[in-house]
Amino acid sequence: MVLIISCESHKPGKLSLASLFQDQMVAQQDTIINVWGWSTANAKINLKTSWGEQAGVLSDSTGSWHLKLRTPKVDHKLHKMTVKSGRDSLIIKDILMGEVWLASGQSNMELLNPYESFIPKLEEKIGQNKIIVIKDAKGGQPIRRWFKKWNEKKFKKTNDSIGDLYNRLITKVKKTIVNEKIESITFIWMQGERDAREKLAQYYQQSLIGLYNQLSEDLNNKKINFVIGRINDFDLQNIN
Repeated sequence: MVLIISCESHKPGKLSLASLFQDQMVAQQDTIINVWGWSTANAKINLKTSWGEQAGVLSDSTGSWHLKLRTPKVDHKLHKMTVKSGRDSLIIKDILMGEVWLASGQSNMELLNPYESFIPKLEEKIGQNKIIVIKDAKGGQPIRRWFKKWNEKKFKKTNDSIGDLYNRLITKVKKTIVNEKIESITFIWMQGERDAREKLAQYYQQSLIGLYNQLSEDLNNKKINFVIGRINDFDLQNIN
């Protein structure tokens, strides 16, 4: 599960970590994650983990500091991370490795059964109870039902509800991850034939980027993994 970037602001002072770094958190496995926090200004920060990684950095004039840290592959162990600065120290215990996956789009995604396709493989690699899969898809729908800022003055006027399917998706997501310590998010998207059929290809790139930005803002995460599925070369004659 992916790192959620918070908007906390702190004054220089006692050593602290961003609020998502807590005991029993789940970190993205086999990658480089960001770890950040605050301390006194221009202080030396040292970080050490139970899986053998360590790093150091100086805080800036505001007390903010930021480190990059490599995580191990899933090993089904409880890990520990220790951060020290002078006499101050923080220990984060019982860290696991895992991921969150969101699946959305139209008919090809709607008919997909995650429990027959990718969930068994993920659980085999990562372990059970270490991933959350949230599926919300509806066949034959245009991207404007997910992109909330579809502007009918700038784009094409339609009779569809704007952003209603996105609102349904994000409501489901937020209810599911309440009280979960999320470290990584992957969004799987398969959709677009309706937009191609309606000759709206010129609006698709901006809409898809807008959808990504919506997710980043609503989930407070600037590094969501965004996977776009493709099953065929539908309507290549409609490429603008």
